[in-house]
Amino acid sequence: AVTTAAASAATEPVATAAAEAIPATAARALAASIAAVALVTKTAALVASASAAITAATPVKTHA
Repeated sequence: AVTTAAASAATEPVATAAAEAIPATAARALAASIAAVALVTKTAALVASASAAITAATPVKTHA
């Protein structure tokens, strides 16, 4: 009975730590993917605006 109680007491913090670590890791991974998507979106917007600026600044040739 003493051994069981000791084993239970030793295992509980480990199990609790593992249970807490899993959602934290998942949340971190989710945050990282959201940040990556935001970065890609921001980069795409910058490229699009730069492209639009270049197009606007380039005189249109009506005839070759």
